[in-house]
Amino acid sequence: YNNAVTTNFVTDCYAKNLDFKMESNSTLTHPQGIAFQLRFMDYNSTVVNPTNLIYDSNATNINTTALLIPLTTISDGNFTKETAGALYTISRFNYDRNVTQPRNPFETSFKELNIECLNAADCLMQANLSAAYEPKGERAMDFNVTYAYGRIVPRDVRVFGNVGFTANAWYEVFNAPILAGAGLAPSRTPQWFINARHNDNNDGDGNITRIQNNSNATVTTVNMGSAEVNGIETYTFGAIAPTYSGKAHINADPWLWFGTNALDYSDPSNANLDCRTHPCFNINVVPNIGTAGSSTNTQTLGSDKANKATSGTGVTYDYTPATR
Repeated sequence: YNNAVTTNFVTDCYAKNLDFKMESNSTLTHPQGIAFQLRFMDYNSTVVNPTNLIYDSNATNINTTALLIPLTTISDGNFTKETAGALYTISRFNYDRNVTQPRNPFETSFKELNIECLNAADCLMQANLSAAYEPKGERAMDFNVTYAYGRIVPRDVRVFGNVGFTANAWYEVFNAPILAGAGLAPSRTPQWFINARHNDNNDGDGNITRIQNNSNATVTTVNMGSAEVNGIETYTFGAIAPTYSGKAHINADPWLWFGTNALDYSDPSNANLDCRTHPCFNINVVPNIGTAGSSTNTQTLGSDKANKATSGTGVTYDYTPATR
C-alpha cells in the first residue's frame, strides 16, 4: 500500500491491535474480602520462558462482582509470522497474599472462560468479503479449585558430636484439615496442617542456598534440597566439627513465605541474610554430651515423646519455629 511493504500480514490474515477483556461466570468473592487477581502473559513462541515473554499484566485486581477482567491492549506486533498469527498466552488466577496474615481456604468453581474485545466495534475485521469478523475465545472448564494459604517452616537443629546429620522443613497449610479430599496431620502450630499433598514442581520448592557461620561471619553458597516426602523437605549435611553455630538460609517460592513479623520475600544472597525476608533455621554443633530439652532424630514431629533428653553422639531437633 502506497509503495510500503506491510509486515503484519500472517497467513492471509491482517493483524491489528486488540483490546481484550475476560469474563467469568464464577463467584470469586472471598468471605474475608481478599482481592482476587489475574496475571495474564503472552509469548511470541510456543516455548514458554522469560526470553519469549512479550507482555505481562502482573497482578491485576479483578472486580469479583462484575467478574470483568480488563486487559491492556495487545499490540499487532504480538501476532507474528512465526506463530502463524496465533497468540500463546498463560493466565494465572489467585487471591492476593499477605506474608503476615494467613487466610482461610476457599473453594470456587470455574465453568467457562470467555475472551472477547472490550469494544466489539474496535476489533471487527474484514475477510471473505465480510466486515463482521470479531476475534473471540472460549474455554470450557468445569472444575473446582481450593485456594489454600501455605508456608514452609524449617526447624532448628542441634548436633552432638562430629557426625553427619539431616535437617527438615515442613510444607503446611492454614486451617485446612482436609485438602482436596485428603485428611492432613496437624502441625505443632495451632490451625496449621502438614500438607502431605505438596508437590515441589507444582506447589513450590525450598532449597538452602546460603549457610552463614555465626562465629566468623563467613557465608557459603550451596544448593541443598530434596524431593519432598509427605510434605517434608530434607536437607543432608556432612559432619561438622564442634563447636559450631550457623544459620541456613532457604530460597523458596514467594508464596511459601510467611512470618508474623515478616517483610516482603527476597531471595537469600551474600547481600541479603535478613531472615525477615526468607525462611531460615539455626544449626548448632556441640561436643557429644547429653542435653535436655530435645528429642532424638528417630521421633517424628507429632510425637508425644518430644523434648526428652538424649546422650552420646547423635542428632537432636528443637521443635521451635525457626528464626524469623
